Amino acid sequence: MDLKALDEFVNLPDPHYSYKFLNRKTVPISAEAASFVHTIQMTSQKWLDESEVDKPVWTHRLLILRDLSVGKMKKDCLLVILPDQNDTIHDKENVMKSVFAIIATQTSSYNHPLGHKNIKGDDIVAYTFWEFLKNETAPADVLVQFPMVKAVVRAMDTVTDYMKKKYKADVTEFTLVGLGLGGWISWLTAAVDQRVKAIAPIAMDFLNFTEVRLNWQSSISIKQVLSKVSYHRQLQAVPSHPSSSE
Repeated sequence: MDLKALDEFVNLPDPHYSYKFLNRKTVPISAEAASFVHTIQMTSQKWLDESEVDKPVWTHRLLILRDLSVGKMKKDCLLVILPDQNDTIHDKENVMKSVFAIIATQTSSYNHPLGHKNIKGDDIVAYTFWEFLKNETAPADVLVQFPMVKAVVRAMDTVTDYMKKKYKADVTEFTLVGLGLGGWISWLTAAVDQRVKAIAPIAMDFLNFTEVRLNWQSSISIKQVLSKVSYHRQLQAVPSHPSSSE
């Protein structure tokens, strides 16, 4: 696979990209501070077509928080990548006052069903990897990580454009916080977009995948936990490394 495939996919213009302002609310973040929360509906792209996925057009909800106690706007933005939509605004006072003037929370779209299989969540990663591996002519952008990265890049574009028009603020640097699969996407986004100055991927790390899996399965009640994880079936098929029996 061409190492530039992700760069080319992300930078390819898509006429479906657009955003519109929905509303603005004032939300208290402490007893003494409040924040404006701007809700924006963003369409990032069209991925594949109706014959391959149920919802090829990706839409997202983007929440932009501006701390009202901060005077001059800074150039930094903390962008949090979340898998599901959530209206809850947690207490971000300390983070906002110490480093950032804005926090943007993007809700992602990787839970869209794929075709009639109704494949969602982490299963999409396994499914698209398998589709890519078994088909030598499959384009790299069949991997769901490609449109996910593009969605984050478009979220950064939207924050930059909106803050410029609304507050005449130049937002040029981003720190990405990714939860779960979003952590993976934060790594990939940083690799293709120089506006990302720091990342904080929040996910499990596997230095020795097979041994970690076997250790988990030998732990008390861990089988009950793994049975509820969508990767469980794929984990069972991972062969043991020769060195693990030595």
